Amino acid sequence: SGASGVRHPRSSSRRQLRVSRESGLPARTFTVTAPELAHLLGWERHSDSNKHPLYAVDTLLQEGRAEDETLETLCENVTELIRLLETDGAKPLEPRELSEPMLPAPDSLLAQWSARPV
Repeated sequence: SGASGVRHPRSSSRRQLRVSRESGLPARTFTVTAPELAHLLGWERHSDSNKHPLYAVDTLLQEGRAEDETLETLCENVTELIRLLETDGAKPLEPRELSEPMLPAPDSLLAQWSARPV
């Protein structure tokens, strides 16, 4: 699983995602703006009767927080994510160019065949 480095929302409106070195892929970084994240999550301003599922996750984490201290950081991060989406998620999307990632050349069929578990 990839390690994520997320900058504090007050320092930048972008979020940074990293691919871990253990995955075997070349290291790379991809950032998304708050409006892009809102679009990816299907975030919209909802009425009380039609809330986004993140609110339910936040409620469950708040309830479990009293019983399990290890949920403290996760709970704070989800609450901060909701706050970010509520404040910056409604901004318009800005179009941008995404470059295709450079992946290593695949192994030949012969190399894959000889490396198979028997």
